[in-house]
Amino acid sequence: MATPGTSSRSLGFLGPAGTFTEEALVTRQSLAEMRRQPFNSMMQVLKAVESGRVDLGFVPIENMIEGAVTSSIDALAFGTGLLIQYEVTMDVRLTLMALPGADLDGVKYLRSYPVA
Repeated sequence: MATPGTSSRSLGFLGPAGTFTEEALVTRQSLAEMRRQPFNSMMQVLKAVESGRVDLGFVPIENMIEGAVTSSIDALAFGTGLLIQYEVTMDVRLTLMALPGADLDGVKYLRSYPVA
């Protein structure tokens, strides 16, 4: 497998680096070998593909927080002329973490986002 940046083809994705989106794309060898460029929004990724700034774009259309990612779906349906080429499905696991020595009886507060 090539290291990021060694392919002549480029791939825009919803960043920053290290997100579940990037984790999903590297499960496909052909995508993992491409030069990756993170973007701040799905629309920025899609517009970068349309303008030729990157060769391919990788955005979520469903995720564990929102379910359907309507901003991606709406942009693909109404805001761009791009077509979906394939889908990557990835299981996501979240972890409850605490400082060493902590036990559940001593926990007074738990911070999370609603889906977790």
